[in-house]
Amino acid sequence: MKGAISILLLLALLKKNDSYGYQIAKNLNIYSSKQIKWNAASMYPVLKKMESKKLIKSYWNIDDFDRPRKYYQILKNGIEELESNMNEMKLVTGIIEAILKSEN
Repeated sequence: MKGAISILLLLALLKKNDSYGYQIAKNLNIYSSKQIKWNAASMYPVLKKMESKKLIKSYWNIDDFDRPRKYYQILKNGIEELESNMNEMKLVTGIIEAILKSEN
């Protein structure tokens, strides 16, 4: 997945809770029923881009195993971006469905 769709998927997951790269990839694979294969390494450039746009922020946390992990947290701008784009996607999906259902 590339572009805006990737960003929306990541924002949706981060809206649920803060997470780190491997866990984000694992959750995306679960939610997509493994139809979309994600790996943490390919997500980092997207996460970095999202961070530079102030949609998310990152912070270091040490989990139960004393292993530092970089966590990502959605920001207010990210929530607004997610909501705005979800509304657009719903509108576009409705238009596409209307086009495909119409008889020509």
